[in-house]
Amino acid sequence: MTFDKQLYQLLAKWPGAAYVLCGETPPKGLRYSAPVVKAIERRLDGLIEPSDHSKPRRIVEVQFQNLADIYPRTAAAMALLHQTNVKRQIEAVILFATRKLDPRTKPWSAVIRAVYIDEAIEELRKKDPRHPLVAAFEPVFEKRQSRLAAKARTCYNSIQKSSLPAPAQEACLAIFLSWMTERFKKLSRKEFTMILNLPPISKTRIGRELLAEGRLEGRLEGHCAMALKQAAHKFGHLSSSTIKAIRALKAPELESLGVALLDMKSMKELRAWLELR
Repeated sequence: MTFDKQLYQLLAKWPGAAYVLCGETPPKGLRYSAPVVKAIERRLDGLIEPSDHSKPRRIVEVQFQNLADIYPRTAAAMALLHQTNVKRQIEAVILFATRKLDPRTKPWSAVIRAVYIDEAIEELRKKDPRHPLVAAFEPVFEKRQSRLAAKARTCYNSIQKSSLPAPAQEACLAIFLSWMTERFKKLSRKEFTMILNLPPISKTRIGRELLAEGRLEGRLEGHCAMALKQAAHKFGHLSSSTIKAIRALKAPELESLGVALLDMKSMKELRAWLELR
């Protein structure tokens, strides 16, 4: 299953989710972006800026895999972003899927907040079992397929009937359905809606978008597999961060990478190319 991409899509539509997962009340007037920090030519996956300039800007990183340098990378981005506006506070939060993924790198772990999504979701569940984030993350943390299938309709309704603004509600439904289709990918469209007792997926705009993505998924996976093989053949072992970056590319970018790899001479060139995307 893929996680980072869906979670950033959620934050783009509902930046307040980054505060809810931290157990905080979201400030008003939040704006989400993914700017490039020019000094290091690296795109931030998530920057949330409250309209109230007395509130700090917040860098958000999502980690669903082991990445040893996540703290120094985030700290570097914090420092460079702060230089662009030293009068405004800057803070950073790393959303780890689970506690075991946190390398707790000192001294940066003292200034960058770590939040463990599985624990945050459980805290939300205790306060409100029908919270839309609890429902949206059910396909991620419920290990038993039978229990997940039994909960599917309740989760869907919890999101659909929530008091979230329409864009946030749609984003929650989108990641829920996306993760559900990944968990039950052996089911046909009809079986998916019947067995899980969900509304016909093709009858909803989000469902139609997911089905369209699914039709493109095979071609995208082919491009991705070819780029990974080409890079590994040329440079040998690929780090987990490099593999993750390549998997995050869209089809046109993967095609461009295939051409660019022909002229690349080192892994350093590959990393520089990926950081510009």
